[in-house]
Amino acid sequence: MSRSFLAIVAGLAFALTACAEDEVFSLEVGECFDDPDGADRTVESVPVVDCDQPHDHEVFATFELVGSSWPGADQVEEDASDGCLERFEDYIGTTYPESELLASAFWPSEESWAADDREVICFVYDPDGPVTGTLEGANR
Repeated sequence: MSRSFLAIVAGLAFALTACAEDEVFSLEVGECFDDPDGADRTVESVPVVDCDQPHDHEVFATFELVGSSWPGADQVEEDASDGCLERFEDYIGTTYPESELLASAFWPSEESWAADDREVICFVYDPDGPVTGTLEGANR
């Protein structure tokens, strides 16, 4: 079965928020968070929650894109998607096409790229709704 990578959030804004623990740039592998309120396509912060509590998403990888000049939105999206899919099995325990879970990512906007942001944050979620506990090694 072939599935495409779902990119539900198209970029990161380069801005600081009042609550550092919720800042998108501070998310680390293994952290869980809920959908941000009122998010359209640019996200600055998300509500971080303990993975032992019901949550919408879990970070499974982070990495940096390369390049000095802005490659264009489509290329950044493709590179972010490819990089996340390459890292999916290591965290979840099964390949993305075989998984019942979905993945998405936060990646730099053109504005944040100009401010030297190259970070991609890959996250996984269950399309059936919130989960309780980590998805690391879920093999599903």
